[in-house]
Amino acid sequence: MQATRLNRGRSLALAAVTAVLAAPATAGAAEQADLRVEAGRQLSAASYVTDTARIKTTKSSTCNGSGETKTIQGANALSLLWSASAQTKALRPVAVSDEFDFGLLVCSVSSYTSSDSAYWLFKVDHKLPEVGADQYALKGGEEVLWYYSDTAANLNTGDELVLQAPARAKPDGDVKVRVWVYDSAGKRSAAAGATVGGQTTDAGGRATLSAPAKGSLKLRAERGGDIASQTLSVCVTARDGCPSRRGKKLHGSAKADRIKGTKGPDTVAAGGGADRISVSGGGRDTVRCGSGKDRVSADRKDRVGRDCEVVKRG
Repeated sequence: MQATRLNRGRSLALAAVTAVLAAPATAGAAEQADLRVEAGRQLSAASYVTDTARIKTTKSSTCNGSGETKTIQGANALSLLWSASAQTKALRPVAVSDEFDFGLLVCSVSSYTSSDSAYWLFKVDHKLPEVGADQYALKGGEEVLWYYSDTAANLNTGDELVLQAPARAKPDGDVKVRVWVYDSAGKRSAAAGATVGGQTTDAGGRATLSAPAKGSLKLRAERGGDIASQTLSVCVTARDGCPSRRGKKLHGSAKADRIKGTKGPDTVAAGGGADRISVSGGGRDTVRCGSGKDRVSADRKDRVGRDCEVVKRG
């Protein structure tokens, strides 16, 4: 009976993400994309480089994989999650099943395991794709959301919330925020009735919060069974002053990557390989290169590690 319920849960997950049968993603260059993983709490929110992945399937009663290693060609939504788990401890282990002929299925991430009423789904740029994650090719720059949908607990069963908030605020000043909601087709509308920072958004999805006297304000929007928003930090006081833009955490792979920073203060962990890293023109960035002969293009204010072999300052 339990096996039947688990199979039904896996079938529901595949039906939700594989409405049509598509050809596998073709091999291509490594790509850098943003990944957020939600399971009632934010497990990860960063940018990762991904490429062709070798994924060992999980042979267990809850996953029913063969235990074989599958090669998934090119950068895609599944390889992004797999690559991220190698860099981010909070995501491990990621269990993947090859039980079905038409695509690989994520059985669990961290301690969040699929069942008859709970399963892992994904969205790309706020849209629910019509192909499996291993078949959704990435071109670079996408926003990929993996989320644990638990129907019994009404967790992540609705639409996706996205929070807008300033990067900095004055001590004891007002912080004006706005919350949007995206349906499965990626259509955006104002999220009325969402809670953020102890306040409830109005019909336009807006709310006004109060900044503390010092430190920072961490914000996250929630509303019933909807997928909670990303967690944002609003800087109020900082030793070097609060930046006008938020940066990102950028992770490379064990291969030779090309990593490009944002206009905010980024933190780069390039990993192995002979990487090419560009953080010029942004905020005050921090770069760690790792192994391999790496080349970094940076501003004079950036902090570049001694493990970066060639550094060009702008």
